[in-house]
Amino acid sequence: MLGAATPSHPRIAALFASTNFGRLDRLEQLPEPVRNNLVSHFGKGEPGSKPAIANPKEPFNSGDAIDVRYPMRRLLFAGTSESLSFVYYVHGGIALHYHLVIYQRDSTEPVFSGTLIASRGGRYREPPASIDDLNQWLSAGDIAGDAGQTHDW
Repeated sequence: MLGAATPSHPRIAALFASTNFGRLDRLEQLPEPVRNNLVSHFGKGEPGSKPAIANPKEPFNSGDAIDVRYPMRRLLFAGTSESLSFVYYVHGGIALHYHLVIYQRDSTEPVFSGTLIASRGGRYREPPASIDDLNQWLSAGDIAGDAGQTHDW
């Protein structure tokens, strides 16, 4: 791991590492409280308009040339277990970036929301592609801060 740092939230990192998640690849598969919180946070849109977040492989606004038909975020994958759920997605705009949001089971608000640090020591890394990769990034402190405090997720 390049420039490994200390996890900003060691309790969350340890809990995430010890959890056996089932992978989800559609927004509709998320537990209802998680899905409702995401839709509320991202904005519901007008009836019949764009969804709040695209499912994997669906179009979304990855850059700053905005097409109003598409959302600004796209789910990469999510996971759920008896104790936790998480959502990992890409957020378009001027600078494409990645977020991890973690919920305790049946919670209506996240216990952690962070932004992935894709560059360490001037070197870019491909973002995580699996639950194991996410775990390594979180444990190494490569998912910065708690975006929930700034609502930047």
